[in-house]
Amino acid sequence: MKKFIISIVLIPAFFCLSINCCYLYKQSSKFIYYNLNAKPVSSLVNKDNVSDSLKNFFKIVNQICKYAQDTIGLKKNNNFTKYVSLSKSYLLDIISACEKTSFKPYKWCYPFFGCWPLRGYYEEKDAIKEETRLKKLDYDVFRTKSDAFSTLGIFSDPLYSFMKNYSEFRLANLIIHEQTHSTIYIKNQVEFSEALACFIAQEGALGFIKHKYQDTSKQYLQAEDFIKDIKTYDKIIKELYERLLKLYESNTTKEQKIIKKKEIIYNFVDSINANYDSIFILKKYWMLDKNLINNAYLYLEKTYTYDLDLFYKLYEKQDKNLKTTLITIKNLTKNKGDIKELIKKIIEK
Repeated sequence: MKKFIISIVLIPAFFCLSINCCYLYKQSSKFIYYNLNAKPVSSLVNKDNVSDSLKNFFKIVNQICKYAQDTIGLKKNNNFTKYVSLSKSYLLDIISACEKTSFKPYKWCYPFFGCWPLRGYYEEKDAIKEETRLKKLDYDVFRTKSDAFSTLGIFSDPLYSFMKNYSEFRLANLIIHEQTHSTIYIKNQVEFSEALACFIAQEGALGFIKHKYQDTSKQYLQAEDFIKDIKTYDKIIKELYERLLKLYESNTTKEQKIIKKKEIIYNFVDSINANYDSIFILKKYWMLDKNLINNAYLYLEKTYTYDLDLFYKLYEKQDKNLKTTLITIKNLTKNKGDIKELIKKIIEK
């Protein structure tokens, strides 16, 4: 699952004067409820009635956070120092939507906080209701599950009980992603910020596994294969996105574009499924669903992965030192101008 940034706003019930305000109030109330019921990890680790497996989970989280701070240079804060027990296996349902023949996203707008191309729901039934509404408006809609979101340092992010079932690599990826958002986030540049967090999380999690188990270990080799598959998928999804973008920018009619779009997506999925073992190492993308991929899905993938190559090129330029790479990017954010162009200038030197 990807990690999504949801704007959480504290709005009193009496201020619920519109649908969007009511949405914010309901989600904020749930968020506050979880945080009020969160228990400090420091108190749980010393209790006799807490299982050894849960204590070991807290130990691993502490190791990851320490590595993120000391080795990568991410911010030290109170994130992941509290624990919330949930009955569900994920945190939020996320909705995104796009027009049928363009990658123009549907945006939800809120007082004071502007407009966002994503919306998260704590209750699945609410997400399904919004998904149905948008489909009736003739949008491509994608609904997925998220295991975390960042409040960008406004509140401390807790651990949730479903995370204890994650592999160490997946847990490290999640924590480092969220800590990257807490360390550096560029206002009004969602795609850049998300791609940066994905890059730091992938390489940071791989570095943590290498630090703990060495690069000849089973854990490291599995994590390395996982990242190779992600890079492969990101590359072919980018190619699909660009092919459809070319179609949408053509002079053909909307009806013709929709017919051709379906053909392109179906051929793409059929090709991957037929040649899977020659493309991927693991089974993460096994038997892709033709109905899964639409404009909303591709827009979301683009948000998180489109600029990853830029960060990897800078990483190579910095002798694959993640801490130095992060410092370089932080320094560039202090300058005026397009940060992508500034990074390209460093790469080209």
